[in-house]
Amino acid sequence: MNAEQEVSRLVRLIVGKAQPGEDFAASEHFDVLSIALDFFIPAVLSEVYPEWKRGSLDGIIPYYARVTGQREIEIFGLCILILDQRTTPIHLRLQVSPAIDEVCWMECRLGEMQKEQMTRIPYDELNVAMKRLYRLECGADDIIWAYKVTFGQKC
Repeated sequence: MNAEQEVSRLVRLIVGKAQPGEDFAASEHFDVLSIALDFFIPAVLSEVYPEWKRGSLDGIIPYYARVTGQREIEIFGLCILILDQRTTPIHLRLQVSPAIDEVCWMECRLGEMQKEQMTRIPYDELNVAMKRLYRLECGADDIIWAYKVTFGQKC
């Protein structure tokens, strides 16, 4: 099973047990989904951004992770960059196909730009990075994103 299939399978499990708007960050499936996303997100980003062919993630730390619709989730928080174990914001929305194990639509935004470079806060300063997310009044839309990818159509 590839990463996209695993993401699709896990999203179906999560949305099957939650109501729209419900946070699933503490669910039994979030950690496994995070691992699958560690592989899936860089693969998608690398199709648009060549530097992600060498990039990888080492986990997602959610500010929130919620069900937003039928077979659809949203995650906003921090991701850990495997190269240097530093954190940067991530906002992910995706919907999986009703019939097959694939992501039919996804919007991914990763990395906050400040002073013409992407913020990378050391993992051991996680509280500093999370406080930045708490201070954002409108959430993900207040961030100037370094990487943005959208593909597919909602199904």
